[in-house]
Amino acid sequence: MNQKKNKFVENYHNNGFYIVKKKIPLKQQNELENLFFSIYSKKLKSNINRSNYSKKILEAEKNKNYDELYLAFQSYTKHKKYLKFSDFFLKFLKNKFRKKVKLINSGMAIGLNNSNRTSYKWHQEKPYYKSKKTIHIQFPLLSNCNKKNGTMSILKGSNKEGFLKNTINIKKGKKFVNSQVPKNIKHLIKKYKEVSIDMQRLDFTIFDENVLHKTNQNYSKKIRLASIYRFQFI
Repeated sequence: MNQKKNKFVENYHNNGFYIVKKKIPLKQQNELENLFFSIYSKKLKSNINRSNYSKKILEAEKNKNYDELYLAFQSYTKHKKYLKFSDFFLKFLKNKFRKKVKLINSGMAIGLNNSNRTSYKWHQEKPYYKSKKTIHIQFPLLSNCNKKNGTMSILKGSNKEGFLKNTINIKKGKKFVNSQVPKNIKHLIKKYKEVSIDMQRLDFTIFDENVLHKTNQNYSKKIRLASIYRFQFI
């Protein structure tokens, strides 16, 4: 058992990430998704369900209802049930790394069709949490995350570069996300292999604070949603 745990941690540190297959409890995943429909229906004042969530959210995006979308996002990712779901990952991390951890933030990656408003360019998580030692988890919500719908890419092993402080902040507009892109990113792209983080429902990915990662273009007909939890080693 200890050898398996050590192998997990070794692979994680070597690659900067680890994809865990089919470990999220189905009942809890269903509850999280139902919570999404409930909150987004209320905040967007429309009946949001599994068959129309992409259409409804893309309509709100097209109409530039950014404040309403952000309010729905905040209400969902800060809801006590959403935060409680992180306990599953908290136990997993404690078991694997044999270290104390605590939740410091929650969020959701939203891959929109024909829009880069919520897309991140190559970046590390470290610039956003400079004074903390963090570890990050992402997993699919409502549908799989794959190359076609713009799942996250990682430069495998780039965490070994450590914290890259020499960056350029890129933000295309007030309602856009901002990316802290390393100035030597072209060199790093050549040095490390890009890996597409494909995940099926109930999978999750753990990734290092220093591994370089980005959002990809969504070429599918539906939006891509991925829940995010950020933890701190204490």
